[in-house]
Amino acid sequence: QGKGGNLVKEGGFFQHVAWAYDLIYDAGALTDEDHANMAATFRLYQKIIDQHISEAVSGNWQVAELCGALYGALAIQDMVTANRFIEGPGGFYEQASHGVMADGWWYECSIGYNAWVSSEFTQIALAMQPWGVDYVDAAFPASYSVEYNIFSQDVEQRKKKIYGKPFQKWGPVYRPYIKIKDMWDALPKFIDYQGMMFANNDSTENKFTSDAYEIAYFVYRDPMYASLIKHIGK
Repeated sequence: QGKGGNLVKEGGFFQHVAWAYDLIYDAGALTDEDHANMAATFRLYQKIIDQHISEAVSGNWQVAELCGALYGALAIQDMVTANRFIEGPGGFYEQASHGVMADGWWYECSIGYNAWVSSEFTQIALAMQPWGVDYVDAAFPASYSVEYNIFSQDVEQRKKKIYGKPFQKWGPVYRPYIKIKDMWDALPKFIDYQGMMFANNDSTENKFTSDAYEIAYFVYRDPMYASLIKHIGK
């Protein structure tokens, strides 16, 4: 355990561990034993996350977890494991396909989660670019199911898992694909000229201050994103 006692924080922790390890990999600061220990640590974490995301649930927890596992695999250049967390059960492909609604909103419909998952997906796209893979503009097949679960369950079982609240995806599916940029384009439509965003799910009405659009602007250079960054005031 590295962080916080739950897997979503562990996912964020291991993302930063992988980034830091990648930065100093060739610096000569680590011994062969250090490298072996790092690889063993990543593989232990990946084993746990492989089991957890195979439960086939869409969620910000699972996205954070798989990102930590994916970056660790890339850091040690284990492309078989990296591919598991992209194309395997509960991986990036399935999270994007089942978790993003047709208008670009992440199905949990919280302001913070929407910005966070968009950031996570975009950082996956950046991480894969050196390997010759382009997810920045890729189209992912849309899921036509109203269920947030990747594998649909019966109603009673679903109620047990989320305390009686049906986290179903509403609205029509009007095209057969979604893109990462759709997620970034979803929020600005609702933010007013002062940068205020109305309350939604567990988010209160407040000025939109997420710095996530720094990442969006870095990748897509959309002037609309720059206007949101200016509202943050830093």
